[in-house]
This record gives sequence, structure tokens and C-alpha cells, in this order.
Amino acid sequence: MKDSTQPRVAVLIPCFDDGATILEAIESVESQGESCEVVVIDDGSRDEPTLALLEELAGRGVRVLRQENAGPGAARNRGLEATSAPYVLALDADDRLPAGAVMALADTLDADPSLALAWGDVEVFGDWAGPMRKADTLDPWLITYINEIPIAALVRRQELVPVGGWRARRCEDWSLWMSLAERGTRGVRIPKATLEYRVHGERNGSRDFADLLRVNDELRRLHQGLYRRRRATWRTSDAPLLLRLTLPVLERLPLVSPQRKKALSWLAADVAYRRLGTTAPVRLARLGRQVALLRDRFVETRLRAERPGG
Repeated sequence: MKDSTQPRVAVLIPCFDDGATILEAIESVESQGESCEVVVIDDGSRDEPTLALLEELAGRGVRVLRQENAGPGAARNRGLEATSAPYVLALDADDRLPAGAVMALADTLDADPSLALAWGDVEVFGDWAGPMRKADTLDPWLITYINEIPIAALVRRQELVPVGGWRARRCEDWSLWMSLAERGTRGVRIPKATLEYRVHGERNGSRDFADLLRVNDELRRLHQGLYRRRRATWRTSDAPLLLRLTLPVLERLPLVSPQRKKALSWLAADVAYRRLGTTAPVRLARLGRQVALLRDRFVETRLRAERPGG
């Protein structure tokens, strides 16, 4: 018989100078209609308003842990060690949970013990807005090309602990899904928005492609076996046919920079999941920033060449 006094879900919220948004994140958890074990992990915040807010939250009973700045993965692992609920959800401090999200995800895992994780679709808000459909399953083939599972997926603790939680330095959630796929665990999407994802500032498509390439190098190093089995997992993949046909081709295109290959891969995913109308604004914004960067570099080079002795 289920213990009704024990929360089913631990919600881990890393915080690094996120005072402007973390209250919304916490309130979205508190309004779920599901008792959650909530912990905020202060990842070495330096912003005075953030520090003051964290003190206020601790004073009103929110559990706040503190550590030197080590990144969101290490912060989530600290929260994992400090909680005990059977299901774990990582929520970024600038995101929110829509009403009923936690209960829907937990009920999904309760109903099928063979599932290691569950997630839903994403509602984007902030600098642009709209729904974003996510992958249907934890696909061992697709996850080696693109990450179509949101950070705020609900994971069984008994599956999360053996793989070491969030252990990569970059894109730690993507690496976690790969670790779970390597173990043959199952994950499923539910047809409901379970995350409100805020697009702003650094999140507005501004991560440069060089960083993404470093991410890919780290993922390949950590999950070599998964990459070696691509041919076998391609045969059993339930990814959209468009992605199964185009992603391997894009990766092998000659005379195309790695940056453009990555951009084309995400475009293929946008088309495959029929969300191009939703993602077009951020794709165009990213393109505009790349063009502006190239322009600035060109101008700087010209000015340097025209200086005496340049």
C-alpha cells in the first residue's frame, strides 16, 4: 500500500544568480496539487538580491542548500543526495511547471513500472512563445544526434542513482538520457505540456556552435558504446522517418562546416515534429546574431589592417 505521507516527487532547483525568476519556479511547484520534496541548491550565487531572496525562502521553510559554484549538474546531484522521494524532477530556476504536470508524470510512472522516465511537451514563453512537441520515446539512436527530451523529465531514483545522475560538464541532461538509453531503460512522452520553458538572454539561441561541438565531443567520449551501436539501433528506432533518413546524411555531408550540419539537424527535427512555425523566430534570431558577429569581425579586421603598422 502506498504511503500517502511520503512525497512521490523530489524537485531539484539549482540557482545561480536567478533571483529574478526562481520565485516563479518555486510557486509553480507549490501549486501542483501534489506534495513535493523541494530543494533549492544555491550554486555559488553572488548577486545580492538573489542571496537575499534565498535567505527569505529559507526563513519561510523552503529547503536551501549551498555550495561553491560547480555548475547545474553538480547542483542537481547535491539535491539528489539530499532527497529521498522515489521520483526526481530537475527544474531550472527560470522555468515553471504548468498545473497538473507533476501529478500527470508521476501517475504515468506509477502505471508502468517498466518506465524509467516520463516527460511531456514544452510551452515556450518569454522572448517568443508557442508549443513545442518533444520526442515520443527514449530512442537510443535519436539521442546520439539530437536531444528531444526536456530537462524537466520525471526520472525514477532507482534508475538515476546507478548512472551517477548528471555527470557531464556540458549538456548534462542530454548525457543523462544517453546513460539511461545505454542501460536499455524506457522513457515515454505524455500528450500534455509539462514544462514552461523561458526564452531570454543567453537562452535565446545564443549558445555558439563551437560550444555545441565541444558538447558533442564530450558526449562521444562518455558514451562510446551507444555511438558504436548506431547502425543496430537505427533499425529499431521509432524516430520520425524524416530524421532517420536525414540525420546520418547530414553528419556526413562533405564541404559543409560542422556548425551548419548542426543547424540543419535541428531544422530537420523542427520539420519532423511539425513545429517550424514555433521555432522559426528563435532560428531567425540565431541567424541574425551569427551574421552580426561575422560583420563585426570583418570590420575589426579591416580597421586593424588600416592602422599604421597593422
